[in-house]
Formats: sequence, C-alpha cells, structure tokens
Amino acid sequence: MSGPEMLLNCFGLRVTNLDVTERVVTVHVESTVAGANCPHCGSAAARVHSRYPRTVTDQPIHGRRTVLRLTARRFFCDRPDCPRVLFCERFPELVRPHARATRALTCAHQAIGFAAGGEAGARLAE
Repeated sequence: MSGPEMLLNCFGLRVTNLDVTERVVTVHVESTVAGANCPHCGSAAARVHSRYPRTVTDQPIHGRRTVLRLTARRFFCDRPDCPRVLFCERFPELVRPHARATRALTCAHQAIGFAAGGEAGARLAE
C-alpha cells in the first residue's frame, strides 16, 4: 500500500482522487466490494439503484482539515418479503450510519471532551 491508499486503511474502500489545498485535504473514496447486505433482512444485494456523494470529516492531516467524499451506492433489496425496497451501503469500519464525522474523529472529540471539558475542550478541538 503506497501513496493515497495509506491515508485510508479500510477494507473494501479505495481512494480515487486526492485534492490538497492550503487548508483542506479532500480524499475521494469509493467501495470496491461487489454488493452489500440489506440492513433490515440481511440478504445480499448486488443490483445498484444509484450512487450519491456523502461528505464525512476526518482527523486533520498535518494541520489541514480532512474531508472524505464517499461515493455511496443505493441497492435494491430483491427479497420479496422485505419492507425495504432500497437501502444505502454502509461503511461500518469508517463511519456510523447518518454520521458526518468518522469514528476516529468522534473518538478524538470524546477524549478531548472528557479530558478538558467545556470551553477549553471546544478550543482545543478547533
């Protein structure tokens, strides 16, 4: 693993593009797995309905804000008795469903909050 791939050490994801500016590092990421499991019934799905961009903030890199632009896919759940017709693929190692920050950044914010608390923690997290 070398180059941009070292920035994102997650199974099933690959870096497609990397944009670096003076203040922000934007990492464009997409899934490499063929399908996903329905979160409701657990059945495997491979039929893609559409794709959409998902923006997630990650821990800073060398003092620069880091933004992940995930290309997430929507899948059809083909199981007839499942009430979910469509579902979005999830990236459980990286980010929780509906979250806007990675698990690593969330853990860092919690640690700062527990250690410093209140206003001091907010200033430190900036």
